Parts: sequence; C-alpha cells; structure tokens
Amino acid sequence: GWIDAISEAEKHWYLGSNLTFLIDFAENDVEKFKEYYKKFDEIFKEDRENFLFQRALLTKGDYLPERGNSSYFTFCKFKDEDKSSGNRNKDDNWRSVFFDNEKSKFLKELLDDDKSLQDIIEEFDDKKYWGYYFIKYPEILKECGNFWILAYDYTIRVLTGAFTNSYHVEYYTFALFIILQRRFPNLSDEKLGYEWAKSYGENPHIYIGGTNISFIKNDDNKYCWMIDEERIGEAFDPNLPEQDPLQSIIDKAYDIAKSIDNGTI
Repeated sequence: GWIDAISEAEKHWYLGSNLTFLIDFAENDVEKFKEYYKKFDEIFKEDRENFLFQRALLTKGDYLPERGNSSYFTFCKFKDEDKSSGNRNKDDNWRSVFFDNEKSKFLKELLDDDKSLQDIIEEFDDKKYWGYYFIKYPEILKECGNFWILAYDYTIRVLTGAFTNSYHVEYYTFALFIILQRRFPNLSDEKLGYEWAKSYGENPHIYIGGTNISFIKNDDNKYCWMIDEERIGEAFDPNLPEQDPLQSIIDKAYDIAKSIDNGTI
C-alpha cells in the first residue's frame, strides 16, 4: 500500500520526503504512484555529456525557472559543487520545477511519454521553438557551465558562469558554429572558431577563415545575421518559407566553409 510505496520513494537521493508532485500526478492511485516514481527514478539522472533529462524535458515546454534578475534562467543542475551550501541548492533548482503548477505539467508529460529520452529528443522538430537548438545540440548545454542563460526577446546569451561578466556565447551563432563543426570536421581551430564575449557589450561571433559571422539586433529592433559588416538577412522574418532562425545564413556559411575546406581561400 501507500506506506510501503512512500517509504521506498523517500530513499531517493534527491526527493527525500518531497513527493507531493508525484502523488498529485498519480491522482491518489498507489499503483500509478509507483509507476511514476519508477519512471522518475529511471530518467532523473545527471548526464554531463548529453544532458538527456534537461533536453527531453525542454521538448515538453519551457521549464526554466527564473533566477535572480528577471532575465536570468536556469536549466537546473543536479548537484551543487559548493559543499558549504548543504542542501540549499536542492531548493535552488529542480524543486522550482517540480512544485510549480505550470512547470510540473511538463514533467508529467515527460513521465507519461513511453518513448526513450533519446527518441523524444530525436523526434522533436519544431524549429520555431526557442529551445530547438538546445534540444538538438548537447554541445550548447556543455558550454553552459552553470546552466544559466540570459534571455529576453530573441537575445539569448549562454553563460559559462553565473552572470554576463563571465565568458558567454550567443545562442544562435553558437548553434551555427556547432553545425559547421559537425559538417566540416577537417577545418582546424584556426580556420573555424568561436569568439566568446566577456562583457555584455561585446558581440560573440563565429570566425571562418578571415570572415566573421554574427547575430545582432539592429536599430529597428530586428534580429539580423551579419557577415563581417554586411547584413545578410533577418532571422525572424515571417515571410520566410521555414521559420528557422538559421535559414537565411546557413547556405552562405556552408559556402564560406567549403571554399576554405577546398583551399580556395
């Protein structure tokens, strides 16, 4: 019955006695509770290479809790490296998701999904969704050392530390950089690289050969791709055939990379 099921679940390394969200999901049905707990226990795991839990959860909705200043958000991390904080960081992270009326719905959807986390991630294909590239390219989360981002409108800075005065990359250019790295594995770091920014005023960018590719918000408040000083196209133009923010730049970036790969530059 319930007593056995709950005492079993209370042994969980993270949850302890904080089980109300699973009891709510189960609608007071003990067998359902056991199923939800078993599934939760299977998938709620730290994975510093692939971040499967965070990426799969993001396919269900924007679960990121706000942190401090209203434009900072966290993907949530599994354990705090700072031993002095005791259990406090449990409250800083996943509990803000599990005990939030809206965000916990995304977790329930994930637990209700019979597919593996990997399959959920692979089948996700909505390029209009701001989280698409985080979902598809684990390299971006790997760059996000503290799991914090600064985000407003379409400005998304992926932070290596906790604030923008730590090194950071710009989300869309970094996604394009990963795609180029995968497509042109022979290009050396000198030929294809990424310039991090240290302060918010700097513009992180890709460099291919002697060319810089950046993503900026112009004076008309439109987000544009730039190759060096030349404006290439608007990223979120409603008239574009596909609503993929990378579509106006990707072919041109491929052409530049190909010409370097073939030694013509």
